Amino acid sequence: CGPVFDVIALSLLILRGIVCFAVSVMWPLYKSYRSEIMPYGETRECVSSIEMTLSTQTPLAFFTRFLERDQPERLNILYLYMQIKLFEEVASETSGQEINQLYERALEIFNAYLKEGGENYVEF
Repeated sequence: CGPVFDVIALSLLILRGIVCFAVSVMWPLYKSYRSEIMPYGETRECVSSIEMTLSTQTPLAFFTRFLERDQPERLNILYLYMQIKLFEEVASETSGQEINQLYERALEIFNAYLKEGGENYVEF
């Protein structure tokens, strides 16, 4: 067994290491990058809080799809949350003259989501 055999053995050893690395590290990394589980273009921070998740469109779409598929009865909680956030935005921009309209909208939200027997009643 001469130096040629040593070079071939060393080359095969290096090649085996490269193949093991590619199969164990690079392939899962490539598959997770191409996966549709996580939204593209968003940072990890958007998943760190429910507020960020629900205020960014892509994570909201994934979260809504998850609720529709796995827990459809919980979808009304999400809709209630969104109605409350919209109400907050409208209320912050409302002048004193429009307070009656604001009260009516609050009453609509209450009757739809929080009053027992409402069309989208949410039970806590």
